[in-house]
Amino acid sequence: MQDLIIFILLGVFVGVLTGLLPGLHPNNVTALLISFLPLLLCYLTPLQLLTFAVSLFVTHSFTSFVASVVFGIPEEANALSVLPSHRMVLNGKGYEAVYLTVLGGVLSVIYTVTILPILLNFFKLLYELIIRHLLVFLIVFLAYSILSQKNKLKAVFVTALSGLFGYIVLNIYYLKSYEKLTAMFSGMFGASFIVVSLFTKSRIPEQNFDINVDRLYIKESLLGTFGAIFTSLFPSLSPSQSIAIIQRLFRVKGTEEFLVMVGALTTADVVVSLVALYTFGNPRSGLSAFVQFLFSNLRFETLMFLIGVVLISLSLSSVVTILIAKGVIRTIQRISYIYLNVLILIFLIFIIYIFSGCVGVVIFVTSVCLGTVTILLDVNVSLLISVLMIPLIINLLF
Repeated sequence: MQDLIIFILLGVFVGVLTGLLPGLHPNNVTALLISFLPLLLCYLTPLQLLTFAVSLFVTHSFTSFVASVVFGIPEEANALSVLPSHRMVLNGKGYEAVYLTVLGGVLSVIYTVTILPILLNFFKLLYELIIRHLLVFLIVFLAYSILSQKNKLKAVFVTALSGLFGYIVLNIYYLKSYEKLTAMFSGMFGASFIVVSLFTKSRIPEQNFDINVDRLYIKESLLGTFGAIFTSLFPSLSPSQSIAIIQRLFRVKGTEEFLVMVGALTTADVVVSLVALYTFGNPRSGLSAFVQFLFSNLRFETLMFLIGVVLISLSLSSVVTILIAKGVIRTIQRISYIYLNVLILIFLIFIIYIFSGCVGVVIFVTSVCLGTVTILLDVNVSLLISVLMIPLIINLLF
């Protein structure tokens, strides 16, 4: 038991690093573990490695929001949270924005564990039922997304351009999926806002560290949990696509409500992806793919053990995230925002080059241009999710 606690703490520590450093992701870490797996298995057991990985992904699901709130650098899972969290930062509520995502994440895991018996019994049946109507659903949602925009011509242009770009990038087979997604989403939803802010000379205002949250946001955290389940049921559907769908269906408009929902989805996805792997063998995340690599058949006892690790990691990482967020935000306030943004851009290019090479840098720069054009055209940036949706529709059609 003592050694498992050590691996949980180690996972929390590494999860803090991957969450705070733009461009890093737990998938980079698990890919590194797989590369050295024969050597690692000489000294460690598969359960120890999985304990570390689960703790890493849970912690990262919390701490990644610190980077998206403070730096405006999202990941694919929380890309759509950038605008709402950026608004709260500009209103001096950056710390509260992080708190709301943590609140959503904690509640979502509680909900997911509570309905676990239902998921174990009906998840596979629901998956087989939904998969038959996937194409129709995606086309209807894409059409609705375009028609709901004020300037539909610009919306069509952005959708078509991002869809074409996504189709080209996703068919670059010698790059791993997470390498392509990191380059695309860091550019479209993160670096493009930084570029715009450099020209508008925006700055981080004085931040308020008092938490003015007077309710638990039960509905929003439930919707986020549902979004994680929704993501696992639809092959190739991303968390950002899922959250965009739920936002429109249930008309979630408030900034605070939206952040709770995104935080809930991101953290619940850790548990739901494990359940999806157990029930119908679909590795829907980097974590579940790593689990499948170590255990070709995930047993019920192992699943329950991993969920126990999730709960322990959750209690630790949620507190750590709240404490770290306060320190990070206070430090950032003392630094020139322009210099900070330039350093972040340089760091992002460096990280993407390390993991994806020159091709990754080209993807990143193109994504920045696409995101910047979308912002300047005053089109809702959620349409940039077409980089994933249109390639999926094309694959389903042909």
